Amino acid sequence: YEIPKRDWSSDVCSSDLDITTTTITIIANCDDVRNLAVSVGWPSDELGTLMSVVTAESACYPWAHNVSDPNGGSYGLMQINGFWCLPNRYYPLGYLQELGLLSTCDDLFNATVNLRAGLAVLAQSGWHAWATFDG
Repeated sequence: YEIPKRDWSSDVCSSDLDITTTTITIIANCDDVRNLAVSVGWPSDELGTLMSVVTAESACYPWAHNVSDPNGGSYGLMQINGFWCLPNRYYPLGYLQELGLLSTCDDLFNATVNLRAGLAVLAQSGWHAWATFDG
């Protein structure tokens, strides 16, 4: 994993998210991820799988970035692949942008945005969108 260079004086990735209201939450450990997931609407019956995926994908680290993944790398807590946030012939702005969840793939480094986007990916493709899912 490559850790993007950031201005650490700020707790969040600077972004001009004018599409949606975004809550900024500092993630210190996996319990914080679980609590945030509940607050953004993850169903309780999916929390166990979510936490297994987040732990395997990013070790609960919001800035995780795997640049080696195909389709633009993978971003943030859930390691959401660039396929979901890059323009393509079906979604000229990107799938997650079309849903109004983010402006750019870098917004996925925001834990709140990442977990909301993860819900959208789950609704579209199920848990098999994550290679670490063993269901």
